[in-house]
Amino acid sequence: MEGHQERSAWTYDEVVEMIRSIPEVASWSDFDRLLGRPLLSGIKPSWEYVCHAGSAFGSPWQTGFPGAAAVLCLHYSIHLVDDVLDEDPKGLHHGLGLGATFNLATAFQAAAGVCLSRSNASAAALSMMHSQLHEAVIGTGFGQYLDALDPSGEDEYWRIVGLKTPPLFRCALFLGTMLAGAGEAIARRVSELGVFLGEIAQINDDLGDALARPATADWQRRHGCLPILYARISEHPERDRFHELADRVGADRQDIQALEEAQDILVRSGAVSYCAFRLAKSYRAGVEELDRLELPHGESLLELFDYQARPLRRLFERLHLGDFEQVVGIS
Repeated sequence: MEGHQERSAWTYDEVVEMIRSIPEVASWSDFDRLLGRPLLSGIKPSWEYVCHAGSAFGSPWQTGFPGAAAVLCLHYSIHLVDDVLDEDPKGLHHGLGLGATFNLATAFQAAAGVCLSRSNASAAALSMMHSQLHEAVIGTGFGQYLDALDPSGEDEYWRIVGLKTPPLFRCALFLGTMLAGAGEAIARRVSELGVFLGEIAQINDDLGDALARPATADWQRRHGCLPILYARISEHPERDRFHELADRVGADRQDIQALEEAQDILVRSGAVSYCAFRLAKSYRAGVEELDRLELPHGESLLELFDYQARPLRRLFERLHLGDFEQVVGIS
């Protein structure tokens, strides 16, 4: 069996060709430019969730490609808008301009529907799947709107996470199950695994952004990144110093000395450990729900949870936080 990286690259190439076969896309240079920059990372790409869900029912990997192409289009659409909202200095909007960026994001959303319609699913199944695509877009958009307002505390943070991150994962799992021919009822149950996977993905993103060097845009916000939020509001001896440092980093992301000291406090304050605890909680809850589903080949979906846990495992090694499995209770 081919390795994970090889399969990811192969899947990406196949679904990109499906997107590029849309006549307007083939003639649109900005589309081609963005599709040539695959958003692959240590986290299992969201579009592959479609294929994993189908594999859990014994469906061939390729059966999910129309759904994977649709999710990839939504992924790029969300990525384009998110970079603008986060004022990401590396965002494509700096080169394209805001108008062209939002036009491209809109086109990606429409391309998602075109790709999905090229599947062999029945009209009834297609209707349900298109509805899921729309729900994913509106749910993520509303969550991004609230996130841009900067949540006021931890309860608000988790409410926004629940709105912003899981919809795309839930949609991908629903599409994969439906394309495998498993039916709506089980597709809705499988899609709920996306809630746990979305929480894990958000925590991973927040940890990566908080510990990245140079500083990311997350330091400009007070409550939108879990480890930074924790260090700001929890009781610990260095809280006042952290506030001072975080404000300095937020005002000047080139202040490396302040960033390094603030990141050290993230570890000492328990912020990183708290994120690990929440990640482990979501992981265990998701795996338990997966076990209850008793799918024919549930190991295909278990692979998603294991992939999501990898960045935190590497972080433990980097920061010498102890044995990952013992600390977070994942065997």
